[in-house]
Amino acid sequence: MPSISDQRKAQRLVQEIILEQKNTYIKELLRKYSVPGGATKAQFEDRLDQAITDGTITLDHLKEWIDETEGWGDEHVYLYRLPKTVCVDLFKKAESRARQAGLGHLWNARPSVVFPNKRRLTAISIIDDELRFVWHQGATLEERAPDRDLAPREEYDGETYSYKAYRHFGKRNVTRIVARLSTAMVAVFLPGSSEPAMHARSAIDALRPRRA
Repeated sequence: MPSISDQRKAQRLVQEIILEQKNTYIKELLRKYSVPGGATKAQFEDRLDQAITDGTITLDHLKEWIDETEGWGDEHVYLYRLPKTVCVDLFKKAESRARQAGLGHLWNARPSVVFPNKRRLTAISIIDDELRFVWHQGATLEERAPDRDLAPREEYDGETYSYKAYRHFGKRNVTRIVARLSTAMVAVFLPGSSEPAMHARSAIDALRPRRA
């Protein structure tokens, strides 16, 4: 059984971070550990509290799930070289340019727990030797659920129909551009499987702001 201290830390994470996310993502967390889902925040809170108490979901499980908002893992990486002078200038002026563009509130912002339907820039920062730009987006995907299919049957119009079932689930996507000063290179990290169309264009062009 988990210690009382770990249980309290886990319950605090639930209150401060996990319940702030959309229900569709919380369902995926519960499903991962075979915990029944729910329809309201109150139900999710009760299910999580019980799972934490009986050890089905641990503090480490929750930390791992929260870390997924950082977006390292299921992704494709595109590498580009930058002229050294451009890279140096980029690092020197990154913060001032972000503020001039009205993005000062994103400078060194904490990792977002919000995944909007449209991709949104959520953080700009310099960490050690890296300049980072991070976008968050939520998506609803489908996967076949053959055990929920309905057998062929004749309907009122005299035709026979069969129904194939799909389960809808939430996917949290993180897109990131990282420039490294020491190597004068840029890495673009794009979601691995949920947005194949993005990989058909230039990675950087796909993220460039567009006029309405």
